[in-house]
Amino acid sequence: MGQSQLDEFFREKKQKAQPPGIDWTAKRDAWSGAVSALYDTIERDDLATAKDSVSVDRSQTKPVSEAFVGEYTIHELGLAVGDELGCSLLAGR
Repeated sequence: MGQSQLDEFFREKKQKAQPPGIDWTAKRDAWSGAVSALYDTIERDDLATAKDSVSVDRSQTKPVSEAFVGEYTIHELGLAVGDELGCSLLAGR
């Protein structure tokens, strides 16, 4: 492979790596909103009958770093049953 072919190869890879015109901030915000909506659904539908024995905590956040999107934080869904705590985190795709 000659130098011009190698240059062209790298140029094509760079162009494919980040498609133009994608609003990564909007995608990140939509993803964060979808995670929040999922947490709402879990609380409303799946935990409705267990509300007396399960406490929910959404105050903790986790840092996330993704290519193109960058760094952001997303809320954890913490569930405590008695003295046991389990956390679910939905972050990157």
